[in-house]
Amino acid sequence: MEQLLTTAGARVEVLREAIGSWIGFYEDAYTITLATALRELPGLEPWIAEGTVRLAQADHHTPEAHARASWPQRRA
Repeated sequence: MEQLLTTAGARVEVLREAIGSWIGFYEDAYTITLATALRELPGLEPWIAEGTVRLAQADHHTPEAHARASWPQRRA
């Protein structure tokens, strides 16, 4: 954790945002060891919550009709 804080320097809030939102979005059985270690950084709770909210959102995609209008199919 010390190396991460040293690298972040004065931008610790950016580090918190990145780590917290990553944990909230990706923490599962496969990443639990890394996520647990990263949770040692204080102040992650709001960003973990944000990552969890992002995970719960529906996948974003362009509706099919709009995609055809914007990118017409090429003619052979």
